[in-house]
Amino acid sequence: MAEAYLTQQLSLQSAALVEATQRLVQTPSPNPPGDTAAVARVAKELLSGIKNVEISEYETGPGIVNLVARVTSGTLGKRLVFNGHLDTYPVSGVLAENCDLWSGELVITLAGDEESGGVLGSGWLLNNVDIVRGDAVVNADVGSPRVVRFGEKGTFWVEITAEGVAGHSAHVHNGVNAIDRLRGALDAAQSIERIPFESPREVTEAIENAKHVSEAISGDGESRTLQTITFNVGVIQGGVSPNLIPSKASAKCDLRLPVGVSIADVEAHLREQLDPMEGISWTPLQRYEPTWTSPSERIVQSALKASKEVVGPTGLDSVVNMRVGGSDTRIFRLAGIPSVVIGCTPFGMGAEDEYVLVKELEQVAKIQALTAYDFLRK
Repeated sequence: MAEAYLTQQLSLQSAALVEATQRLVQTPSPNPPGDTAAVARVAKELLSGIKNVEISEYETGPGIVNLVARVTSGTLGKRLVFNGHLDTYPVSGVLAENCDLWSGELVITLAGDEESGGVLGSGWLLNNVDIVRGDAVVNADVGSPRVVRFGEKGTFWVEITAEGVAGHSAHVHNGVNAIDRLRGALDAAQSIERIPFESPREVTEAIENAKHVSEAISGDGESRTLQTITFNVGVIQGGVSPNLIPSKASAKCDLRLPVGVSIADVEAHLREQLDPMEGISWTPLQRYEPTWTSPSERIVQSALKASKEVVGPTGLDSVVNMRVGGSDTRIFRLAGIPSVVIGCTPFGMGAEDEYVLVKELEQVAKIQALTAYDFLRK
């Protein structure tokens, strides 16, 4: 069978996959400042080894380099897009060597601006490069080879500012404490966690059906987090001394929105709760709607099938689920393109010595190849 052949070929290329990943990880590309020129050169060299590949490079800002690579089967068919950061490397060389097994084309987009919201990365590519608009997208952001993520929560960042009247703390009757006002405003804003909403049944059923597998990987309570509005105060500033009444205070907050809650809902709540409060103002900093692809879509089922074939039964089955974190797939979903995320489990994510398992790196490469084959097969 073609699936077994492709898996075997990927197993033979395991050492090359690990070496390619090491080269990419060893090349600095932190954001900020967001300079991806060096890692783009490495990625371009790696992509150049794919048979009959066409590579384009786009610098959309100082040092923000994006790469787009295309491999065509030579026959008409669908277009599948592999989307990732410039520190990932989707494996398509195996499929490029066996164009007779599939039709259509594969496109690889390596964005240089994911951590800053994707405006100059995947968003720019989707709006300016025709071949980036495919029939489906596979993204290799972190997760688990056993969980196919078909959607993600929305994001709303807001800065809330409180104005008061300065004075000495011994004479509180002559001042107005801005931090006290801010505390009240934060409580009012956080009450959004209790507003009623309804998610599509297809989404809630998928979350519940995935709970026993997904929470074993991502932690107890994930399914509840996926189905609730969360409010986190990440930054607070105000005051200079304990014996002075602060005249100004501010906080930056992160709200995550499940499917069924819109940006308009959040803004309406903040206007209702905060606008009448004296000395309080608020400003949105970043906002993205929740997005999801139906679990019944072909790309989701192809990825699920591939995950089951590669990972196999080990006490936990492969499942489909939503995602608590964000990725560039939201950009494609908002453009009407079905998209999934399936990647390695992150260990120590965001901390020193963050790592993934070589075994899972190999599994994800196989899952991506088999997903592409199943989606594009003749």
